[in-house]
Amino acid sequence: MACIIPHARRPDVTKYNPDPAYLRSLIKQIGATQKSIAEAFGLTDRVMRKYLSPKNSPDYRPAPYLVQFALEAAALTAGGTLTLLHG
Repeated sequence: MACIIPHARRPDVTKYNPDPAYLRSLIKQIGATQKSIAEAFGLTDRVMRKYLSPKNSPDYRPAPYLVQFALEAAALTAGGTLTLLHG
């Protein structure tokens, strides 16, 4: 069962920013480990590391917009437990 929060920010792909530095800053705001965030999002730790690798690294992969949006949403609610909004 999905949970929709009426006052929640809506996705806007025009704000796509897969820059690893930006994503790392969001993770810092969340205050959780990369591994725990990856697990909460249904990603492997390895995939998350690729998204956070420097752009000039051969391992770098740009994060999809939905990963960025999820990180932004989690950063907005930082301080609580990182959970998914579906059951």
